[in-house]
Amino acid sequence: MSDNDVGYGKPPRHAQFKKGSSENTRGRPKKKQIALLPRQLRKDILMMMEELLVVKTSNGIKKISGHEMVLRSIRSRAIEGNPTAIKQWMSMTTAAVNERLQLYPALQIVDEMMEKENREKLALHEFQNEKYDFFERTRHLY
Repeated sequence: MSDNDVGYGKPPRHAQFKKGSSENTRGRPKKKQIALLPRQLRKDILMMMEELLVVKTSNGIKKISGHEMVLRSIRSRAIEGNPTAIKQWMSMTTAAVNERLQLYPALQIVDEMMEKENREKLALHEFQNEKYDFFERTRHLY
C-alpha cells in the first residue's frame, strides 16, 4: 500500500482538505433549542399561560387565559378540601393581599373601617334575629 492509494474513504491527494483547514466555513448547524432548557421552558410556559381557552360556565361560553384557568382549578380543588390546593390558594391570596397593601397603604385603613362596619351590621342582624326568635317563641303567651 502506498500513499497514492485511492478508494472508499481515501480521496485523491488533490481533493483532500489542506492541513489546518476544513473548508466548512459555516460549521455544523446549531441544534434547535428543546423545551428542557430553562430559558426556552420559561418562554413556553408564559406563552401557554397567555393563551386563551374556551370554557363553558354557568353564564355561557367564555374565553379565559391559562392563568385564570389555573387559578380557577386551584380554587375549586381547595373548596373540595384538597389540602395541597388549600395551602396553595391561601399562600397565593395572602401574597396578593400583602402586595396590594404594600402598593396602596391607604387601603388598609379602608379595609379596617369596612371590617368594623360589617361586624356592626352582623351584630345588629344577629340581634334582630334573636329578637324575632324570642317573639316567635313567646307569641302564644300574648
